[in-house]
Amino acid sequence: MRRALLFVFAMACGGDAATAGPADHPQVTKTGDIADPCWPVAPMRIVVDEKPYAEMAGDGSMYRLSRDERHFLGRVANDAVLDAHDTPSMTCIHKEIDIVGGSFKGKYDERDAYVDERTKIEVGGDGTITFTGDGRAQTRGRVEGVTPRTRRTAVLFVMTALLSASQ
Repeated sequence: MRRALLFVFAMACGGDAATAGPADHPQVTKTGDIADPCWPVAPMRIVVDEKPYAEMAGDGSMYRLSRDERHFLGRVANDAVLDAHDTPSMTCIHKEIDIVGGSFKGKYDERDAYVDERTKIEVGGDGTITFTGDGRAQTRGRVEGVTPRTRRTAVLFVMTALLSASQ
């Protein structure tokens, strides 16, 4: 099941895309804050098969969990996902997502689900994660700590955790 979910998501993430960084964001203020962030940061956790799979700290740092170790996945800051060297790997401008180095661009729909030409990833109000690809929906795991305001961030968090597992 996990491989199938990774395959569905990996189909949505390949090729070459724009490399706009957080400084290019049109809503960034002089202090670096975003007036209406695409990805508001909040502590949350992904649970799969009743086991913690990944966590996001209050500062936007994301970690994949394995046994008693945490592996750094990236950090959300100013509507960009930054790696350990503060290099953007994903950006969000006006609810449109660019995966740096990827040819597919996605966006958030009216329910804050990620959609592109092949995939839909949604986090429900109860945190349930649903993937749709090739017309088939699969539900697996949940995000704890998600609120209506942070639903897009929760979807991003799921995407980041899945991308890290496929590498």
